Amino acid sequence: MDIIEFKNSLSRASRKAKLIKDIVALIREKFPDVVHLNSLRMDLGLTEYICNVVKNDLSDHKEEEQENIVLDIIKIIHNMTDGDIGMIKNQICYLKDNSKIKDVSARKYIWRKTTNWFIKKFS
Repeated sequence: MDIIEFKNSLSRASRKAKLIKDIVALIREKFPDVVHLNSLRMDLGLTEYICNVVKNDLSDHKEEEQENIVLDIIKIIHNMTDGDIGMIKNQICYLKDNSKIKDVSARKYIWRKTTNWFIKKFS
């Protein structure tokens, strides 16, 4: 199974599913207390973090697809009503309009990958 890799739309769907699973696992790991996680239900910082991760990881997806992925992640983390989803969409529009969703610079990306490689290689 590992020899043959997904291509085209299967690859995109696989990367999307893996990213959603990874972000949800990371947030649940960082906030194991359900009460504290529920207090971050409408937190703009959490929405901004998720938007930035999705934008930088899935840059080949369209902007509407990225927004739907962010909504899917937030729906998984919290039980959302239709009114809550509308508020999250407004938060995403606010973040886009105020240029809060940014690409990671090439220098920072290369630095992170290089340091991770050195740590793995020489640890």
